[in-house]
Amino acid sequence: MNISRIRLTLAILCASCVTLTPAAAQEASARKGTMDYLLSDDTLWSLDAAGVEKRLKPEGFVRNAQSGAVTLGEPREMMLREAHIFSDVAVWNVKLDVTDSLNQVILDLLPPPNLALFLSKGDLKILSNKVQEALTTRLKVKPKPHSTDWQPAEKVYKTTCERWIGKDYQCVFSTLVYEAGGTFKVERCDLKIARTVAPGELLLTKPLVPTVDRATQVITLEGIPQIPDWPGKHAEWAVLEQALAAAGKRSDRNGIRELSRMGSSWPTVFVPGCERLFAMAEAKVTPILPNVFQVEELAKLEKACTMAAKKLAKPSPQKIQNLVDINPDVLRAARATPTMLTQFTGALKQALNSGKPLFWVGATSMYPEIPAADKPKLGTRLIVGYDGKQDEVIFADAAGHPASRQKTADAIACAYYVVLVGK
Repeated sequence: MNISRIRLTLAILCASCVTLTPAAAQEASARKGTMDYLLSDDTLWSLDAAGVEKRLKPEGFVRNAQSGAVTLGEPREMMLREAHIFSDVAVWNVKLDVTDSLNQVILDLLPPPNLALFLSKGDLKILSNKVQEALTTRLKVKPKPHSTDWQPAEKVYKTTCERWIGKDYQCVFSTLVYEAGGTFKVERCDLKIARTVAPGELLLTKPLVPTVDRATQVITLEGIPQIPDWPGKHAEWAVLEQALAAAGKRSDRNGIRELSRMGSSWPTVFVPGCERLFAMAEAKVTPILPNVFQVEELAKLEKACTMAAKKLAKPSPQKIQNLVDINPDVLRAARATPTMLTQFTGALKQALNSGKPLFWVGATSMYPEIPAADKPKLGTRLIVGYDGKQDEVIFADAAGHPASRQKTADAIACAYYVVLVGK
């Protein structure tokens, strides 16, 4: 079904399925039309949260009392308003990321299946061309390929993702298509809009210097940059900015704001987000430990935990979803094997002697730490030192100084993702 036929079908559906009172009809008529203001009303993005809500109330601003999700109306309401962007690209839902201010807007351009409107391959091409041409004209920049926030493993799915970074606005256009056995189905078609944020600062002006205490066998890095502070920053990704700075790379703060919606509580979402941000910064990433969040690695871990649990006479998890669900002794025995300890400490000492920290994502406070950490949660850290005599890794604090320690085996056991970041 082509775009014009979709608009015609909308009009028919609105006329035949919805009866409005005169007052409701007048209100709906006032709210019909374009959503281009999201790409032109600069004042909207400078308002605080209360100001954003007041400004967008006439546009259908609704906050779900239970989930906290904010939208500008569901598909049926969008039909009533004949909501569109770029002249005739229909908009079916608008989700807002509002914290202290408006951070990001996501426009769903895919008709909902309950309306029996489906995009053919030709329809999608026409729609995509319209969006691409409109964004290139408005933002006065050409798009660049962009890493998608969801890359399915199955080959029957095809994804496209492009990003425009203009002077004032960043836009990301994504599609996800299922195509196999003669079936073509668009699963996703959305446009993300956000204000452009300046790239991260060069937080490091001098190379990091390793110092070695021969008496204690402690290696530490001096000159680790402090965690950056900027409006809209996110605590867990601030450590990623530190890691990039230590490698002489600027962070892509447009990307950080884009990915902030994904949250940082679940490794299967957060870690791929970290990898996307490294890719946006054009940083080289070398894994130091297997990436446990991946399906195949979780299967290996389940098998190793079963064997370790038998030896230790402790319970073994039936299905691993989170490392904190595993008995700590079993997890340590399964992951921090003698071979892994040797490989890890060798890679760590080599990195530190080269003036490079390791970026660590793991379950904090699963094991004893000095000083003690808070309750277990997903956290990011920089490993900036190693105490060979005590067999402990040393993490940096927010100021970039060595602050906390943990046994090497424990740091390995509770890690989801450990990488060396380079140029």
